[in-house]
Amino acid sequence: MSANYDEMLETHDIFMLQDDANETVGSIILSVDQNTHSVEINNLVVGPAAQGRGYGRVLLNCAEDVARSASCSALTLYTNVKMHENLAMYVKMGFMETGRKTEDGFERVYFRKDLN
Repeated sequence: MSANYDEMLETHDIFMLQDDANETVGSIILSVDQNTHSVEINNLVVGPAAQGRGYGRVLLNCAEDVARSASCSALTLYTNVKMHENLAMYVKMGFMETGRKTEDGFERVYFRKDLN
């Protein structure tokens, strides 16, 4: 992966999720795309020990709140085609597949969720 995380700290919003013991269990990196009136989910992660507890849904709800507060009407994201669990999970959470293409040597699947 070739993401420039130093640059992301300057250009994206990063939200950390903590559990009741103040342990970080996940995070989401978001950016507003005014051209498409959407919030792009650049990265969503839940730690392995915290998975299966609904934290991913909490982070996606955060993304929806950010989108609505920015007057955006959708969420967008992409994942690697090999991430079979993600493909099914995003559809289950209301995202629709919008395309597939190879970029930077990775086969990516693009999704969009309208918030209207």
